[in-house]
Amino acid sequence: MATPPWAAPKPKTTVWQRLLITASIVVGTLIVISAAADYYDKHHLVEGNGYPAHSITDGAYRATTIGGSLTSVKAYLGEPESVQRHEYGNGSGGTSTSSCIYYSDLNGNTGVYQFCFDNGTLTSKAKY
Repeated sequence: MATPPWAAPKPKTTVWQRLLITASIVVGTLIVISAAADYYDKHHLVEGNGYPAHSITDGAYRATTIGGSLTSVKAYLGEPESVQRHEYGNGSGGTSTSSCIYYSDLNGNTGVYQFCFDNGTLTSKAKY
């Protein structure tokens, strides 16, 4: 009597077939992880320093010294999360500018770092 097709014994896989299947799964997993890491880097990190966009560490805040230029501070810290700019009469017929830039805390705290400039020079900084 013939064995029905649904009851036929399954063909056995060889060791090489099992190794090939395992290697394929490992390589596929590595490709997916690599693609996810590249996506994260392109969409969430500032180029160069590896920190999340618009975020700084407390050490970077402390290392930024009063008297530095707006350009040098932004070069060191990266682009800020937000900027406030003001122009006003300086009393001698000219205008002066004042601006503050803001960064979030890299450690995920709810604090904000503020750096304020008068005519492009860092005059104050605060952590809230």
